[in-house]
Amino acid sequence: MNEFWLAPVLTRWQSMMAKGIKPQAVVIQGVPGMGKKALTEQVMANMLCSQSDTQACGECQSCRLLNAGHHPDVHRVVAEKDIIKVDQIRQLTTFFASTPHCSQHKLAVIYDAHLMNTSAANALLKVLEEPPATGTLFLLTDAKHRLLPTIRSRCIGLDVTLDQQSESQVVDWLKQLGHEENHIRLALPLVDFVPLAAQSIIANEELNAFLTFLDDLLSVLKNQAHVTQIASQWSEALNMDVLLMWQRWLLLVLKHGNNPSIMGPWQNNEFILWLNSQPQSVDLLITMHDLLMDFVLNFNTQIKRQLMLESMLISLMERKQV
Repeated sequence: MNEFWLAPVLTRWQSMMAKGIKPQAVVIQGVPGMGKKALTEQVMANMLCSQSDTQACGECQSCRLLNAGHHPDVHRVVAEKDIIKVDQIRQLTTFFASTPHCSQHKLAVIYDAHLMNTSAANALLKVLEEPPATGTLFLLTDAKHRLLPTIRSRCIGLDVTLDQQSESQVVDWLKQLGHEENHIRLALPLVDFVPLAAQSIIANEELNAFLTFLDDLLSVLKNQAHVTQIASQWSEALNMDVLLMWQRWLLLVLKHGNNPSIMGPWQNNEFILWLNSQPQSVDLLITMHDLLMDFVLNFNTQIKRQLMLESMLISLMERKQV
C-alpha cells in the first residue's frame, strides 16, 4: 500500500492472523478520505492469495480474480439511494451459506454500513449470531455510532486514524505524488489533514476553483467588481463541493485565524490579510457563514441561483459598511 498511515492497522491485523485469530466480523471506522477501502482491499487480497496469507502475490488465480473484480468468494454490498435494504443482507446470507470456491475464505464487505435500515440491520444480526466458519464480514463506516450496539458488540474494531506525528509525513507523501507544497499546505487544513481528501481537492482542481472564488469575493468586497457580474459567473460555476469547502474555510478562519501552525500559508492569503484590516472582521465572517448556510439549504430548490447569490453579496457589502 502507498498509504503509509494504514501500515500500523494492517500490521495489527496480520498479527492477529499470525496468532490464529481470524475475526468473523470487523468494523473498519474512519472519516472519509482515510483509506478504509484501500485497507480492506489489501486485507482481502492477503487472505485470498493462495501463495501467502501475509502479502498477496498478485500472480495466482485468486489474486487475478480479485484484481479483475470477479472473485467468486467475495461479495460486496453497496447502498442504493443511500439505503442498504434487507434484501441485500439476505443475499449476503445466501452467499455465506456455501463453501469457498477457490480459496480458504469467503469475504464480504458492506460499504457505508451505517446506511442499513432497521430491517437490514436486524437481518445482519442473524448472520453475526451464527457466523460461517470460513467467512469474514467487513463493515466499513464513517459513522460507527449509527450501527446498532448489538452489531458493534459482535465485531472487532479497526480504527483508521492519523496521529499528530504522522500529519507531518502527509506533506511529504503528497509531494511524492507530484503536488506543489504550497497547494498541499493550503489544502490540508480545509480537510482536517485527511490525506486522500487533500489529494482529491488538489488533483481535481477544486482547490484552485476555491482560490479563484475567494479572489472574486474579495474583488466585490473591495468594490473592484460588480455584484451582478460575479453572481452571474458563480451561478454557472459554483457546486456543492466548493460551497462545503467555503463553509470549512470559514470555520477554520473563525476558530484558528490567529494560529500560524494551523493556518499555514492561509495566513498570507490576500483575503485573510484584507479581513485582518477590517474592524468588524469577525462579524463579517459570521454573517458570511449564516448567509452561506441559507444558500446551501436552497441550493437545489427552484429559487433562481443568481438572485440568491446577488442577495448574499449585497448583504455582505452592507455588513462591511456597518
